[in-house]
Amino acid sequence: MNNITWTILWFWNILLLFVKILFAKEIVIRNDDDYWKNFANTLNNNQNDNELILRFIDDYYIIDYVSNSALNLLITKKVIFRGNENGTVFDYIDKRIGFNIKFSTNKDEKLSFENIIFKNYQEKVILNGVPLLDIQSSISDFYITFDNCIFQDNKYKIFQLKVDSFKSLKSEYHLIFNNCKF
Repeated sequence: MNNITWTILWFWNILLLFVKILFAKEIVIRNDDDYWKNFANTLNNNQNDNELILRFIDDYYIIDYVSNSALNLLITKKVIFRGNENGTVFDYIDKRIGFNIKFSTNKDEKLSFENIIFKNYQEKVILNGVPLLDIQSSISDFYITFDNCIFQDNKYKIFQLKVDSFKSLKSEYHLIFNNCKF
């Protein structure tokens, strides 16, 4: 290739990098920092860009918050929970603190879990218990994907999905598991 072609390719790569930086926000979360201690606020207050990446770089996170039920998370954009390459453990230490995930009324909202190990979730109230992931939406245009996730030693419902939509669902389903183990 000649110099002009290389210059054009270099320019486009730099431009694409700036576009990604402008329209995405990434927060690195350690298992002992304030982002983790106030996780619901971290997620709910940082969805100002088109994409929010929550990068969990430690191997192990204990899900042990002040509340005894669920963390309320509102998804308004594309949100990615990204564990490390070897899998990041979310250990519920046999407690019932699940994620209550609600999608707003925006279209094409996406939630992804990558390389997360959900472990030791337990609910003692069997009839009206809190599932590990309680997912609710008033629209059907949302996507949830699990890539390389493991669900291990959980002793209650993992998922509960409720869609209250006046429109009919699309022909494809929006809860996708890729290379996951149960």
